[in-house]
Parts: sequence; structure tokens; C-alpha cells
Amino acid sequence: MPLYICGSLCVYWFSLSGGMYNIIRGTPFVGVDRRSGQPIIFTPGQGQVGAEGFIMGTSAVTFGMLIAHFLFIVPTIEDPLRRRKTCYALLGAGFVLFNWITSTHLWKTGVSSRFFF
Repeated sequence: MPLYICGSLCVYWFSLSGGMYNIIRGTPFVGVDRRSGQPIIFTPGQGQVGAEGFIMGTSAVTFGMLIAHFLFIVPTIEDPLRRRKTCYALLGAGFVLFNWITSTHLWKTGVSSRFFF
């Protein structure tokens, strides 16, 4: 069972990060700055390189794993103090990661994310 879980997470990560798109379209892994000649991972504007897709795919899968740990692993912890500390750590890490993902989306597209609860 753990082998199937790891395999499905790898397939999900590869498809989410655009790995097959990069292979089919021949997208370069890193871009080159025209002024300085330095390699860049995040291109400004609408363009995307392979490394950017892998970074964002990894962050999205990591956020999903944080939520999964919050829902399935934390309730099995018996010590209430340890459970509370683990919950706060997961919530803090998830908040930071979610803010990074949405700020990167705003930077790349110029569209602000709005959430209504």
C-alpha cells in the first residue's frame, strides 16, 4: 500500500507540474536573462519554464500533503499537548505556503485571488 501511495503521488506531481507538457513541447528547464545572460527560474510575465512548473507543482502537492496530515495523522496523536503543537505547526506551514502560492499567482498573472466564505 505505501508503494502505491508514493507512486500515485509521483504521477500526480508529474502531471500537476507540467512535466509531460515540457517534454512534448520542448520547454527549456531554465530561461536566460537577455540583459545579463544569467539563468532564471521564474520568468516575468506569461512565459513559463520547466523549473517554474516543477516548483509550483511541488508546492501544491506539499500543501495537499499538509492538509492530509492535518485531517488523518493529527487525530491519531494521543497526547493533547503534542497534538495541539502539531496542529499549530501544520496550520502555520500551510498558511505560509498558501500565501506564497497566491502571491506567485498574483505576480505572474496580475490577477488577485479573492475568497468568499
